[in-house]
Amino acid sequence: MNITSGSVCAPKKQLAKVCRQTVIAGLLAGLPSLGTADTIIQNVTVINTATGQKTPEMSVVFEGPVIKSVRPVAEDKGAQTDTIIDGSGLFVVPGYNDMHSHALTSGDAETNLRVMLANGITGFRQMSGSPELLANRAQVDSVGPDLLALSGDILTGGNARTTEQAVAEILAQKEAGADFIKILIDNPQVFVAALDAAQAEGLPVAGHFPPGVSAETAAAHGMDSMEHLGPRESLLLSVSTREEEFRTAIANTPPPPPPAAPPTPEFFARVIANPIPFTAPAQFERMFAMADSYDPVKALKLAQMLKQKQVWQVPTLIRLRTMNHGDDPLYSQDPNLSYVTDRQRGLWQDIADSFATRIPEGAKPALDRMYGAQMRLIRQMADAGLPLLAGSDYGGQWLVAGFSLHQEFAELAKAGLTPLQVLQASTLNAGLFLNREIGQVAAGMSADLVLLDADPLLDVANLARIVGVVDSGRYQDRAALNALLEQ
Repeated sequence: MNITSGSVCAPKKQLAKVCRQTVIAGLLAGLPSLGTADTIIQNVTVINTATGQKTPEMSVVFEGPVIKSVRPVAEDKGAQTDTIIDGSGLFVVPGYNDMHSHALTSGDAETNLRVMLANGITGFRQMSGSPELLANRAQVDSVGPDLLALSGDILTGGNARTTEQAVAEILAQKEAGADFIKILIDNPQVFVAALDAAQAEGLPVAGHFPPGVSAETAAAHGMDSMEHLGPRESLLLSVSTREEEFRTAIANTPPPPPPAAPPTPEFFARVIANPIPFTAPAQFERMFAMADSYDPVKALKLAQMLKQKQVWQVPTLIRLRTMNHGDDPLYSQDPNLSYVTDRQRGLWQDIADSFATRIPEGAKPALDRMYGAQMRLIRQMADAGLPLLAGSDYGGQWLVAGFSLHQEFAELAKAGLTPLQVLQASTLNAGLFLNREIGQVAAGMSADLVLLDADPLLDVANLARIVGVVDSGRYQDRAALNALLEQ
């Protein structure tokens, strides 16, 4: 299959329209027309993402972007007009969904989408939008990794410094067609007011919550998904034996003075890439204390509360780990960095070069202990039945689109999740969270599928053993996927 590359990606404000259509044009150039005939993946083992059941000798039949039936291979009629894909010895699972990504606004969007598709990612939630992206999304074709959900501008202390500003921004984003509100507000009063305003407008809220707001408060005011476990110490405060002590200290700490000059774009880029070197000493102290005061009884109580409130968790463990290991050669020497831009790689290396001098003495082992507590919390959440979503937070330091989601799979497994739970976090749960027909190999579901040459329920590493991808009903074999990576 000869897949040609498209034109150079357009400026950022046109990314949603132009970059995805560039990828789409290249993809379609080498793909056969399916017409009205069925395509059948024949004699394949189907993985049921709801139950973990493995059913061999099945046929998955689809026409265009929707699965028509899943039936025993013995029932195939073998019509001459059908396109047959031999699934002998293979396993089929739904396409993966990266539920925390910045694919359209970090690096080169065209490359990001190609590499994501080559890694079996057929859908993603874009966690940073803009008025331009929202305006152009109606022109985005459905072929390629599906843009499952899109926010407007992230709510921060810049555009939502007061309650009035936050409410006005939420109303504007609703009018512009945002699917959800992404929030990153440090002021506790404004944060809670923004949650209330978004809930009143029927808009889900995802993002960070500050240490001055408890997980219980965020849940009570309708937060729908918590990203990065807070991040840092935010969620761990609720499971600490020293919670009351630190919450009192946080409440009595005056806000920092405003900066003498507005932060530069370069400074913002560095903080977004990795906030750990820019963390205040008092926050480091809290982070390290959280690492050593984990209470499993409180953790179970928190997990049960969040489950009852239906507050989803998107832990992005690989993001947390790479933040803590900003100068680790394991990441800086990753050969997959060839898929990021020179500008990204240069920024990340600059952060790495000064990383050790920007954090307190003895911080690295303490950060590892905090990460261990976060992984322990994820395991308890999963054991309690709290729904989790897999997201990589591509855009952060050392993360490569597509590959980073498979790194997330590995970290979730290290935390103690079973291969089925990891698979569910990227497939079944994504469909449930978004109320979309994705995440299952069943009639009526989207024809977004991944063919694997090893059993994914035996080892999460097998989720990367990809021999083919069906994206919106169009099949690409391993050679075609390799061509995407080689462009």
